[in-house]
Amino acid sequence: MRRLPPGLVHEYINPPRGSRQRVITVLARVPDDAVVALQRNLARIRGGSSPFLDVPGTHFARLAVMPSHEFRPQARPDRHRMGRGAKLLDLVMHGGRPQEVDRPETSYLLFTASYDGAGHSAAHDQADYAERLRVGLGERADEIWQLCEGYPGRADREAFARFLEEHSLRSGYVFSASDAEPSVEDVRNALEVRRRVAALAVETDGLTDAELAVRLREAWEAATAEPAHDRPDRPRTPLDETSAENLLSTLDDDLADLTPGDLSLPATRYGHRKSDRVRTPAGALPLRYPEKRPVPAQADPERGTIQRLGTGAQLTDPDLTDVQNLVTSGYPRHHAARHLMLRVTDSASARSWLGRIVDEIPTAGWAEHLVDRLERDVEGADAGTPTQKRPSSPTFAVHVALSYAGLQAFGLPTAELTGFPAEFSAGMASREAGLIPGTGTDTWQGPFTQTQDLHLLLMVSAPTHEVLDAELASRPGLLPDESSGLVVLDTVEAGRIADAPGPDGARAAGFREHFGFVDGLSQPRVHGVTTGRHTAELPPGEALLGYRDIDGDTAGANLATSVGLNGSYLVWRKLEQDVAGFEALTQDLASNLASRVPTGTDPKELAAAKIMGRWRDGTPITLSTDGPRPALAKSTFDYQAGDPEGFGCPVGAHVRRANPRDSRPTDPDPDRIEGRSAELEGTLALRHRMLRRGIPYGKPVSAQLWAGEPAPSDAGDHDERGLLFVALVGDIHRQFEFVQAHWMSDGNSFRLGADRDVISGAAPNGCKFVVQGPNPAFVEQPNQIVTCRGGEYFLLPGIKALRRIAAG
Repeated sequence: MRRLPPGLVHEYINPPRGSRQRVITVLARVPDDAVVALQRNLARIRGGSSPFLDVPGTHFARLAVMPSHEFRPQARPDRHRMGRGAKLLDLVMHGGRPQEVDRPETSYLLFTASYDGAGHSAAHDQADYAERLRVGLGERADEIWQLCEGYPGRADREAFARFLEEHSLRSGYVFSASDAEPSVEDVRNALEVRRRVAALAVETDGLTDAELAVRLREAWEAATAEPAHDRPDRPRTPLDETSAENLLSTLDDDLADLTPGDLSLPATRYGHRKSDRVRTPAGALPLRYPEKRPVPAQADPERGTIQRLGTGAQLTDPDLTDVQNLVTSGYPRHHAARHLMLRVTDSASARSWLGRIVDEIPTAGWAEHLVDRLERDVEGADAGTPTQKRPSSPTFAVHVALSYAGLQAFGLPTAELTGFPAEFSAGMASREAGLIPGTGTDTWQGPFTQTQDLHLLLMVSAPTHEVLDAELASRPGLLPDESSGLVVLDTVEAGRIADAPGPDGARAAGFREHFGFVDGLSQPRVHGVTTGRHTAELPPGEALLGYRDIDGDTAGANLATSVGLNGSYLVWRKLEQDVAGFEALTQDLASNLASRVPTGTDPKELAAAKIMGRWRDGTPITLSTDGPRPALAKSTFDYQAGDPEGFGCPVGAHVRRANPRDSRPTDPDPDRIEGRSAELEGTLALRHRMLRRGIPYGKPVSAQLWAGEPAPSDAGDHDERGLLFVALVGDIHRQFEFVQAHWMSDGNSFRLGADRDVISGAAPNGCKFVVQGPNPAFVEQPNQIVTCRGGEYFLLPGIKALRRIAAG
């Protein structure tokens, strides 16, 4: 394990690239006899405006004189309040001697500031900021540092920068009010926008919608117009009531997620500030109007009126016969799968191919009686022996999903393409800089490096690869050929990893991923989709478009009903796993945990469980801290009552980040949480749940069964392997992007600073993982153990929608 130099706060070995906030701390020696003069100089400077206003990119700056004669030693702990271990340590270290005062040899001037860096490297950014200080402060730089030992003056540029560098104390944490680390210019622009919006709100109070729309347009044109002498006069067309209503509806959508990171800012001397985040910050509440303004039905010359989701009575009970079965079932008996990435080359031929295979797609109708009559969970219900009351899901399955570019390539009319959210229409690649800041798509591989070419995802599955090949052979028209108008960009072979059944036929609670952990546990219960209404925790709109969601809105509101109803958004990511790297990481952590491993517990297994949040068999570590308990694998649990500090399951463990339940830290100020429901955090966490349908790809390093058959013995450590992450949601931004950007790629929500999750692909080289406890331990990830190799957002349409797309 790499050791940091003594006394240094942890910092990234390889910090994320891109514009970011930096911190500088300079501690310079001042002769004791010069302290009074220095204090006089700083008081004179403080009498006017801050000199750091003239230093571009400065967020915060502070100067403090530390006279040696004002030194106050830290009080020695009271031995009567020490524990036995602390008393023994005190005796060994101090021998019972009284505390000695160790005063500093001289006085100091402390300067600390946070500033905008270009993100090239810490050294490069600090040198750049030193020049900004030298030029911006001017003569005041000499007033500040001229009495410090070794100060060369500001005239020599290189000497000035070298003085700051030699007296700098390095640190790796920057505390920012925003997890996006906005630049000074970002903040100022955002404040100006807020000032203008507030002024406009006061000015337009009491206007009708039509009058408000006119005033908004005037304000917008005034703010964005070119200089008056360059702009020809244009007649103003008055807005009628319908046009005003449409404009307000558009503004309703545009302003709902507006944040400083979304502003289009001009280039500056220090580079263009790119958006590096998803649109809504953690904790932000979107603007809401008293009542929803749906987009009016639109007329299409060829198809007549286009009906929109959310314009009629809100739907609450899904029509499962129109839903692709992947939404309802993860196919627990299907151990082999194949995912094909396709591109449309001829839209007419592709529509013909799609029309032929729609009848091959299994629907969720088989599970309807389990959901609505027996009130049973569908998830896993088809894993046992089929009976009359519990029929089997299909033995072969094919499912089709389309990207936004794919919907366009199939020739869907523009009127039916409107209404999709920005994250779907733009595609995952355009959002990745916010999902994994500092990395973005740098690690992606083809075909995802050219996302405009990826139109369709074809997923087929069966109990084994042999059965899968046989089923495909019996359906010659299912896989695309030269006549289908489609070309295959990539094919990924996938297979479930499992243990052989025990003597009694029993298996582990689920299937394993390449690190050896049971995966797919703790799926959300969605009304009408995976469970009945009496046991559901989420409404159907969390998984299906066109139905009520957890916020009371209609999932996919304003989408064309012909395309959106009974569909789901499908998030697909290819996550490569470094098994050897994970084992090395757990070994490093195990060595740091050696003093606190329960008797009889394997230190390395404990370390792995701490990182994941579950033992390899799925047992939650918060319920069993000393070893796996298979009977607890599927138990329900929370964190706040028994493990709020993360002494059992670390706060940064993967499963705790992915689904915090009730565990996100609460405000310690009782006045701020007075009257707040104790269940609030758990309720908020439900807004970000997802149905997961992932499956491993690549041969396992060590397993008994793979893809339903004995695992191959020729798998090498360097073979590519990982997880095909598949999630089904009703709102990509609120469910997937929020979790990835704010819970996986950032630690602020859990009071973990810049620490990221090492399992989801969010953590670059050098990130650390902390195990909380009376004596915390941490381990650094020298090499990234999970890397995203590509992904895309797809629409998994309902059966009727697929027929509509195929019809053209």
